[in-house]
Amino acid sequence: MVEPVPLPGRRVEPEAGLVNLRRVPWRQVRVAADDRTLTVQYGRGVPQRLHAVVCTEREDSIDVAVVVGWNRELFERAQRERMVFTLQLLIEHTVVTLDNPVRGRRLDNCGPGGEAWPPG
Repeated sequence: MVEPVPLPGRRVEPEAGLVNLRRVPWRQVRVAADDRTLTVQYGRGVPQRLHAVVCTEREDSIDVAVVVGWNRELFERAQRERMVFTLQLLIEHTVVTLDNPVRGRRLDNCGPGGEAWPPG
């Protein structure tokens, strides 16, 4: 197993079953020695959790999209009770493995974030 490049923030794994999915920009990405393992650092709001990191490989670039969402119970309660959360940014990172080596391809941050996921 390849050792991922460490980054500040708590390391987390994606969670299935989240709702109100939104894309957030990543802060930095580091490529491990195998040229396929990426450590992706991002910021999220307090009620959100990591849903997925979606990598779309192209000939000259790799789009890296970080997708966060809410726990369904908390989201429904927040809507029902009109809860308000103060703006606070938690820095976390996760590790993903690409199908193919980076080989010098550009790593693109999929937009400014905030858009609903999936796009369209």
